Order: sequence, then C-alpha cells, then structure tokens
Amino acid sequence: MGGFHELDIYQRVSHNRVRLALAFTSATVVIMAVSGVSLFFLYKPAHININFWLLLSLFWLCFAMYAILRYALGGKWIFKHLITLPPWETDHHLRDALESAKLASGMAERIRLMIIPDPDINTLSLSLPDGSYALFATQGIADKLPAREREAIMAHELAHMQMGDTVIHTIMVRLTGRRALKRIDGRPSMISEPLGIAITIGFAVALTFAIIAMSSGLSSPDLSFYSRNIWATIAILFIVFAALLPFLMNKLLKRFLDKEREYYADMQAVYSTRDPDAVYQAIKHSAEDVRDVLLLPACFDALLFHPVVDFANYRPFRSQPTMAARMQCLRDAFPQIEI
Repeated sequence: MGGFHELDIYQRVSHNRVRLALAFTSATVVIMAVSGVSLFFLYKPAHININFWLLLSLFWLCFAMYAILRYALGGKWIFKHLITLPPWETDHHLRDALESAKLASGMAERIRLMIIPDPDINTLSLSLPDGSYALFATQGIADKLPAREREAIMAHELAHMQMGDTVIHTIMVRLTGRRALKRIDGRPSMISEPLGIAITIGFAVALTFAIIAMSSGLSSPDLSFYSRNIWATIAILFIVFAALLPFLMNKLLKRFLDKEREYYADMQAVYSTRDPDAVYQAIKHSAEDVRDVLLLPACFDALLFHPVVDFANYRPFRSQPTMAARMQCLRDAFPQIEI
C-alpha cells in the first residue's frame, strides 16, 4: 500500500490492461487444456474416424463463439434489473456534483447519471458499448451528504473510469451471467436464465450435429451405438464447460483485481477535488450508514463504493479493502485530515 499514490493514472490504465489480458489468458489456457485432455480420453477408445486436432479445434471454435455471444448478450440485462429513476427525475444535487467532478478531473467522455431510489450512500459505474459510462448513484448521497462529499464520491467513480477499473468491472459482470444475480439477502434470484440455457443447448446440439456430419462424410455413415454415446458425451462436455465459464471468469477477474484500485481512486478524488477531508468524510459517513443498506446482486459487490458486508460472518474482501483501511490510508497520506 505504501507509495501507491505516487503511481500516475496512466500507469494504472496500463496495469489494468495487463491484468485483464492475464485473466483472459489464464481462462483460455485452463479451458483449452482441460477440454483437450477430456476430449483426448474420450477420443482414444472410441476409434472415431475424424482427426483429433480437427475435432478439438471445432470444439474450441464453438466454445469461443459461445463466449463471445454470452458477453454480447450479457449487457442487455444490466439496466433492466437495477431499478433507477427516469432521467427527468434525477436529483439536481447529484447532477451538479457530477458536473463539478467532471470539470475537476478533465473527464470528457459522456456519463449517464442514473439514480437508484435507495437511502443508502453508495455508487457504482459500468462502461457502455458506445464508449460512454453509466454512473449509478443512490438517492441517499443527495439526502445525507453535503455538497463537497457528494463531489468527492463522484470524483472517486470518475477515477475508476479513467483508470480502466470500470471496464474490468463491466466485463466481470457481463461474463458472470444471470445466475449470479442471487440477492445478497438470501431471497431467490431476480430472474431465471432461459435464454442462456437455450443458447448453451443450441450450441451443444449444433456441435454434435457438425461432428456427426463430418464423421459421416469421412467414414461410414452407419454410426455405432457406442459412437453415438461419444457424441452425446462431447455435447454434455460442452454444456459443462459453458456452465463453468461464468464462474471461472468471475473468479479469475476478481483474483487479478488488486485492492489498491480503491486507494488509487480515493487518492485521485483528492487530487481532483483538492479536498482530502471531503473524501475522508464521504468514506466515513458511508461506512457508518449501516441502517440503510443497498441490497444488490452479489456480482455487483466488487463495484460498490461501499460494498455490502455480512457483519455476522465478516470476512475481509479479497478484491476490496475495508472502509477502515481506506480511511487509514488517507490519514497516512494527509495527516491534516480531521478525524
């Protein structure tokens, strides 16, 4: 944690790109290695009249197409299941705070401010396909915090956008899948996943028919009962890997996220607002506001300004520092802060 404030924002962007590349590379290596070994042990005793590497390449190609399609469709449900106020009801205090933070940070990209009608003090941000951003802010920020602290929280979110943290967060949420939308309070998931299941089964069926057709063309069209079972097994293997993809990507992206991203965002907010005390007080007031808690799906936890904590069974976040640690970091960097 020491010396984190000395690294400039452009270095953070570069580091985040490396982390993102490492996460995707790790996922690709794991999926290709495990699927390759699994297919090899299925292929060898079956005496399938099709080249193994051709079979494996087809499997990988179909899986890559599935992953891309899942990511493309993954963003469509984000806005549907975060209840927000319409733009014309956006609180003017929050609009003013965002505009002030944008001017101070030099942020030129378009930012859509979306209000969550919740009394908690919290924010999160997501990147959009057109290069703009969506900043979700709770009504509690406007109702409970003074102007300087509202600007501090907005500046914190803008720092995440500028450093590339928001891009990683968005990819993590989009690849996590709808099944990750299990509410933190233990109630059932907000939505089912019929579309995701249909896409997975569709790709599995298409893969099976493609392999059968290719095998029939290269050998006798009369497939044995054992061979037909092999094709079904390969299809099931595809479904298993497709089901594990969201879990794998979520875990890998979280592992490659560093806790210091929150410290950097806090420090960048200080540089933008020139008000370390306001940033400190915003974190402090958010941490102390335990009466009103924003209950969002667990996959959003790594994105929140103040992540939801299960106080009965508290475990320190692997990808998120505690609010106390963030406040201590600011006090270390700026001893003049009034506690």
